[in-house]
Amino acid sequence: MSAGSPRRGVVVGIAALVALAAALAGLWVGMQRFGPGPGVAAVPPVALQAGTSLPMPKPLGHFVLTDQDGRELTEESLLGRWTFAAIGYTTCPDICPLTMATFVALNREIGTSGAAERPQFLFISVDPQRDTPGRLAQYVRHFDPAFLGATGEDKVL
Repeated sequence: MSAGSPRRGVVVGIAALVALAAALAGLWVGMQRFGPGPGVAAVPPVALQAGTSLPMPKPLGHFVLTDQDGRELTEESLLGRWTFAAIGYTTCPDICPLTMATFVALNREIGTSGAAERPQFLFISVDPQRDTPGRLAQYVRHFDPAFLGATGEDKVL
């Protein structure tokens, strides 16, 4: 059979289709075995079964940060609602995204508990040179549109 024969083209085409079918079947089997179940979001599972009760909360000192929309964020902005806060930076490769995924799971858990008021979730960046308000907005809203992001000058942080 010559290199340019029609029969060779048919064999190559059939081999490509078989390889594609095998790859798709493997992908399907992998998703059935290891993928999330139906209706499950692609957020890592988090065990939300423990916490620490603090008998006497400490007062929050005065601070001025810039939020993800370029507005001023102070301690007064947080009054009246529970706020879960995390400190990190948007280029953090592992701990910060995991913390934000935990916030997503916690927010979902609180939402299904019938709580009258939802808490705020605040990500405070310690990298003000790179984490501009626009970058913070993109980062926190990737996890949830209602999440807050803030940063400030080095002397404030």
